[in-house]
Amino acid sequence: MGFSSISFLFYFLPPFFLVYYLVPRRLKNIVALLGSLAFYAWGEPTCFLLIAAATLANYGLGLWMRRARRLALAFGLTLNLGLLFLFKYLGFFAGIFGADIAALPLPLGLSFFVFQALSYQFDVFRGTVEPERRADRFALYLLLFPRVMQGPLTRYEQFHSQLDDRSITADGVSDGCLRFAVGLAKKLLLSNSLGTLADRIWGTPDAAAATAWLGLLAYTMQIYFDFSGYTDMAIGLGRMMGFQLPENFNYPYLCRSVSEFWRRWHITLGQWFRDYVYFPLGGSRVGRLRLVCNLLIVWTLTGFWHGANWTFLLWGLYFGLLLCAEKLLRLEKRRIPAILRHGFCLLAIMLGWVLFRSASIGEAAAFLGRLFGRGGALDPDTLLYLHDNALLLLVGAIGCTPLLRAGCARLSRRFPAVSTALRAVAVLALLTVSTVCLANSNYQPFLYLRF
Repeated sequence: MGFSSISFLFYFLPPFFLVYYLVPRRLKNIVALLGSLAFYAWGEPTCFLLIAAATLANYGLGLWMRRARRLALAFGLTLNLGLLFLFKYLGFFAGIFGADIAALPLPLGLSFFVFQALSYQFDVFRGTVEPERRADRFALYLLLFPRVMQGPLTRYEQFHSQLDDRSITADGVSDGCLRFAVGLAKKLLLSNSLGTLADRIWGTPDAAAATAWLGLLAYTMQIYFDFSGYTDMAIGLGRMMGFQLPENFNYPYLCRSVSEFWRRWHITLGQWFRDYVYFPLGGSRVGRLRLVCNLLIVWTLTGFWHGANWTFLLWGLYFGLLLCAEKLLRLEKRRIPAILRHGFCLLAIMLGWVLFRSASIGEAAAFLGRLFGRGGALDPDTLLYLHDNALLLLVGAIGCTPLLRAGCARLSRRFPAVSTALRAVAVLALLTVSTVCLANSNYQPFLYLRF
């Protein structure tokens, strides 16, 4: 039951919020937990008991950690990483050693569930948070339905205070509705349309270089609108419930270095690896050789976290090497024209997306060959694709910048009454157009659901 599905929008959300807003404050956490359990059971009935058991086990381990810190942490690592290995990586490693083991179906949001559980275990072990004594509050932390599938990753220290001290205001609900509507439009109107264009070009084995670059541009925008759209919807739903979830994207394609890109893209995942892997390894306050090793370890793990495939490992290693080069050559501190920095970054990022999207190294190599002219420089399809998708690409390009947000903020400051009315109109318009689009097309799940 994805956020952009009819069942979620019309069968789950209305009754949930009706009950949530009607019950007294002391019962809202219970309603939120029951709604989250119902959401997960509806979307993943076969693995619901497994996730419920893992939630209770992590809760118990957190309590046990007060008496046996290292042993409880060892059990927590074994439990959570064991789940990831069993469901996500067993088939991959079995294939390396020549065994033929069918991959198990990946439970909904398992990677995000595991990383949130591990962050709780690490923080309790370090003493930065106290173990949660109530199982229902801990379960709500792990299973809150707006972010259970794709994040954003949230630390328990960011979340636990909101369990008792959060307020639901008209402004908060209004902001949440608008954020949700914008995210839904990003997914249905932009990401899905750009994905159709990217799929058509990617599936053309003799595409000319210009056409291949157009397909790569479409995918570059598709994955941004897909994932940031989900994040907008999650943050919007959280605000409608009174929760403040962390931001996950900050216009990453405006970056002028690869390091800056990863400070703007999937922010909470980068912070997780920084705080729980990179810093414990020594961070950047080490010698050059150790720094290179630390970066390569972190980025190999980052790539592997996204999927059990050699393409993801190479993708992580690719960005690890780029970051090593930036750190060692101190490129961020050199006086290089901004346009050159930006152009190089976009090129490097787009080439990385080739590995990320491809199902195999051979497929990635074939597409790279098309990008660099194996099928010729230009063909009639290029102009046809441009003619048919010019408006889509233009709107996508504008959507990757803060121009619209800045314009709305300026309007709100100068004409607050008009802004309030336009906000309501915008929510209704976006929801209406998105619903019509959803009704007239096949359901397309979010790209990150497979991670």
